[in-house]
Amino acid sequence: MLTRRLREDAENDVPRIRFIATEQRRLSAIQIIKFLIKKAYDCVSRDDDSLGIEIMNRKEWVNVEFNEIRGIHVCQNPTKFVSIKLTKQARLLALLVRILELLKSNNFVTKRQLFYEMQDLFSTQSNVDELVDDIGCVTGLKRYQLHIYPSSKGLVAGSLLIHMDNQIIDVSTLSHGFAIPTCVNNIEMCTSDAKFILLVEKESIFSRLLSAQICRKLPIILITGKGFPDANTREMVNILWHFLELPILALVDADPFGIEILCIYKYGSL
Repeated sequence: MLTRRLREDAENDVPRIRFIATEQRRLSAIQIIKFLIKKAYDCVSRDDDSLGIEIMNRKEWVNVEFNEIRGIHVCQNPTKFVSIKLTKQARLLALLVRILELLKSNNFVTKRQLFYEMQDLFSTQSNVDELVDDIGCVTGLKRYQLHIYPSSKGLVAGSLLIHMDNQIIDVSTLSHGFAIPTCVNNIEMCTSDAKFILLVEKESIFSRLLSAQICRKLPIILITGKGFPDANTREMVNILWHFLELPILALVDADPFGIEILCIYKYGSL
């Protein structure tokens, strides 16, 4: 089956570690996307129009696993599938071809840019988002490994030096915090004398803490995702943990939404 074969190829060919050499990661991704394009084209070109491309259903809990190390993720052997037919097949093939072009040229785009480029096929941004997530889920590739960046909305502040794109950014000098970059995976190194990281649910509380000059009073790094954190904010937290290995605390509302935000930071989302 298409989904299982691709999952096996992803496990064998695509390194899970984010800090692997970029060129090796890109070449592995090219081979997997080529394989997926071929399989998808074979399905589309069959004489029987009733046949569709099957992919795992990410909304079914039976396809989801959890462990303390990886958090929430799709399982290796999914049992529930959905069939992609007609218009969605054309969208899938067009998106795969565009991803292959990006990988070969080593260029990057945001999901928003993809939508504007392919408005003749995608009626809404959510159509693009859903297919990008499906492709990542089926292949085992993260979005940045597909050369697609989500738009960033998070902020980081405090005692932190970020090394990226041949420059060093001193976050402590920015009174309103540093906007987490769209190309967050270009960060080469982070250094800090902070003693802990504080995740703040709301931007208003984040701003109030900065106004109170908490970063001068405490050895701290502040991060906010402005509510539910986007992928780049979560990746920033992961990068800081990798380089600094500091305790991570969270300041969220004591309600179900606050607990959900805390769990998304800790365990991820589908």
